[in-house]
Amino acid sequence: AARDQQDFQDIPMSVLSRVKELAAGGQIEYFRSPEPRFTISVYRERATVPQRGFDQKEACSKLSAELSEQNARDMKVYDCEGAVLDGHPGLRVEVDDYWKDRKFLQYTVRVNDDAVLIFTANSREKNFEEMKQEFERIMETLKIEG
Repeated sequence: AARDQQDFQDIPMSVLSRVKELAAGGQIEYFRSPEPRFTISVYRERATVPQRGFDQKEACSKLSAELSEQNARDMKVYDCEGAVLDGHPGLRVEVDDYWKDRKFLQYTVRVNDDAVLIFTANSREKNFEEMKQEFERIMETLKIEG
């Protein structure tokens, strides 16, 4: 259904396929705020973020090119920095969204040696700075188990 909606026309098939796979497997959760609405998606991915010695500069410098390649269009990274959530190392980024003149905010947080949790906030309706403040408050309360 998302493929047929005008809102999703700019999203590459590879991304839609991955979201479909996660949704069908019950591996992705979506949370919505009251009006004006923004959405937070949460899913677990097999990936490695070292407990110590994480090279944040290297990860950030490669991010724009990697996202542009994955999404088959230029993706600008506005902010990229290391983050620690509930004592777990990770990365916080602000990046171009699929919708024109919009950005999303994402945290990738190490859960264990081979898994990360990815938290993404975006909205076509809510002002980015307001969404960012609310999302940051939510992320400050995060408790990671496992």
